Amino acid sequence: MWHTLPNDGYIHQHLVWHLEKAEKVEEIHSLLREESKTGANGWYEACDRLGQTANFVTDVARAWQLAEDTWTLATLPQVIGLQCRYALIIASLNSLAANLPIKLLLALIEKNVWTPEQGLAYVLQSPNPIQKVYSLTKLANHLPPNLKELGLSKALTVAWEIPDKSHRAYALICLADKLPELLPEATTAAREIPDDWTRAYTLCSLADKSPELLPLALAAASEIQSEFSRAIALRNLAHKLSPELLPLALDATRKIQSEYYRAIALRNLARALPPELLQEALAAAREIPDKYSRAHVISSLAAILPPELLQEALAAAREIPDEKERADALNSLAGILPELLLEALTAARKIQSEMDRADALSSLVVKLSPELLQEALAAAREIQFEWYRAKALSSLAAILPELLPEALAAAREIQSQDNRVTVLRSLAGKLSQIQKTPLFEYWRETLHILSVHTRTDLLKDINALTPVIFILGDKLAVKDIANAIQDVSRWWH
Repeated sequence: MWHTLPNDGYIHQHLVWHLEKAEKVEEIHSLLREESKTGANGWYEACDRLGQTANFVTDVARAWQLAEDTWTLATLPQVIGLQCRYALIIASLNSLAANLPIKLLLALIEKNVWTPEQGLAYVLQSPNPIQKVYSLTKLANHLPPNLKELGLSKALTVAWEIPDKSHRAYALICLADKLPELLPEATTAAREIPDDWTRAYTLCSLADKSPELLPLALAAASEIQSEFSRAIALRNLAHKLSPELLPLALDATRKIQSEYYRAIALRNLARALPPELLQEALAAAREIPDKYSRAHVISSLAAILPPELLQEALAAAREIPDEKERADALNSLAGILPELLLEALTAARKIQSEMDRADALSSLVVKLSPELLQEALAAAREIQFEWYRAKALSSLAAILPELLPEALAAAREIQSQDNRVTVLRSLAGKLSQIQKTPLFEYWRETLHILSVHTRTDLLKDINALTPVIFILGDKLAVKDIANAIQDVSRWWH
């Protein structure tokens, strides 16, 4: 075992160099897998004991480079596994936290890399009760009957022990998908939630599984004290309500005092109304004194409005002083009046807020002609803030595949973990459709950049890029990555 060599002032700094010169590259990879008697990474422990952790990092970087330099289509699975192993080692030196994403765990079982027993054992180790219930619920469909029963039984026990009522209700809702007999208990738990917004949201989620709960959800939404939260809850319920409940929802909407919040709820609700209630919705829209809020409601109904009202909505939309609100209204109308697309794009480009400009561009791209797409691309590139620029470029890449490298480059520079994962996930499916050789180059450069984050963050990034990993290395790469995750988590636990 190389890590047990005594310190002679030379070998720990130069061993990898000598192995490389002797063309013993596999021994370099083996060296970085050695474990000490304490269960740590042996070579890291030896270098750390000598105050030479920088040498260890150099050795990892060199091994990583050697793995990449020799890749072929035949060796790609092994190379992908080594790349991720070394990326995880580097990330582990930034953070000692680790967690195997549930989607990757399920993929391991689906591809017969892990047994169902291994997957269940891993999930049961989770210290977070909410996460444990969620993961066990997702895992259930991948387990044989005996293990499925055991897993769901464990999940139910954990769910009832959650002290927070809101979190307990959420856990029971997750389980109700697999255990329909839990719906009454989940409903009881939901009705006991003290916060009115959370109670309404939870009942609304349950109503997706049991439509007879919709009256309860609507009543809970109508009782929310905050008018903003009430408007959002009514808006989210709109498309789920039965014809008998729609008049009650319309009545609750008209009782909202704030013109702006009333407009928020009315815009979605009106789309769900049958023809006999549409006139009442239009009357409610006209009751809104603020002409800009009124224009938003009318423009959102463009698909079902007569021509004379479309012109009324357009005139009002053009007068909206707020840049984003004006662009949104024009965007809605452009779905019915394509001649407005250039005007809508121009309005979007004038938005000062980069966040709002990115949102406006993203919602417009699917409607634009090739000529206007080039204008949208120019507008996206002008956005300075990394997350908003990446978001806009990602939306454009769905229409213009040649933008994938630029969108990926923007995405991997995003510092916010959640934002980066969102964009990477949106790009992964598109990336996995291109040829392996250029795809590997994108993957290689991306992984090096992502490895500067913590291990927890890197695992989320790898999870987001799972479609790319499968295309490049299939289940062999996934197996190696899983082994690397376990090894690295054990070495730097």
